[in-house]
Amino acid sequence: MVEISVILPVYNSEHYLKDCVYSILNQTFSNFELIIIDDCSNDKSISIIESFSDKRIRFFKKESNTGYIESLSWGIKEAKGTYIARMDADDLCNPFRFEKQLDFLKSNPDVVLCGTDAEIIGANFDFGYPEEYEK
Repeated sequence: MVEISVILPVYNSEHYLKDCVYSILNQTFSNFELIIIDDCSNDKSISIIESFSDKRIRFFKKESNTGYIESLSWGIKEAKGTYIARMDADDLCNPFRFEKQLDFLKSNPDVVLCGTDAEIIGANFDFGYPEEYEK
């Protein structure tokens, strides 16, 4: 039985998807399944996903574009792991992410949710927040 089900909704993510999937597959903790749900992408996302042959990947193609939340719900229904990890198609995972989060959750059984820090990489990005939020 897998310990972690990683849910990855995808929609037109060709620019980031390959690096995203690599960052998941190259985790130091390997007992997971990667559930990828494509929401009718019309770019190269599907061919990128199909280029991976890792047995931990479970790939689902939706018949109609029903949105992000529906994709997440689909992934949760398909999940076989004890724990669920979320991932967005334009993000990267630190190679120790699953290992550290799983250790934390097992050491703290009263905790039901944990997250991580984030670092913006690549081009300059402006969130457009009003000045009072930047203090």
